[in-house]
Amino acid sequence: MRTAIFSWIVLCAGITLGTAHAADQQPETPLTISGGFVIAAEEVRLLIEQGDSYLADCRSPFNYGKGHLPGARSMEYHLNYHKDNLADKADASHINLNSLPDNKKSILIFYSHGTTGWKSYRAAEAAIAAGYTQVHWFRGGVQAWLAAGHQLEY
Repeated sequence: MRTAIFSWIVLCAGITLGTAHAADQQPETPLTISGGFVIAAEEVRLLIEQGDSYLADCRSPFNYGKGHLPGARSMEYHLNYHKDNLADKADASHINLNSLPDNKKSILIFYSHGTTGWKSYRAAEAAIAAGYTQVHWFRGGVQAWLAAGHQLEY
């Protein structure tokens, strides 16, 4: 009887942990962004080298401090994965667009962690909704940057 009860407890704990882990997994971001451009690491590198783009790191300030793309500015997007519906359109109240350049034709690059980086996707959508016409979304984010052999700035 004790073995059956112990097995039942282990089974329930496993189901609970498995469910909690699955809930923490975020779906991958879309492959495209309406009104903007999806770019890869090499394109980001070229734009950084040209020096006339605004590079927005949409991760938390803590993660920004652990290393960011060269020249990037911290522009945290406040997205609560457990409360916000990822399928909803961007809500500009989650990001402060005041730090963006006044010129709506400026080249903007948004990035976050990687392909599950909804913060950068939503921030790019908010910039597009605000009238910016050169919005580039680096879908691969920090993960793709490092995978391409590029260094972070500290």
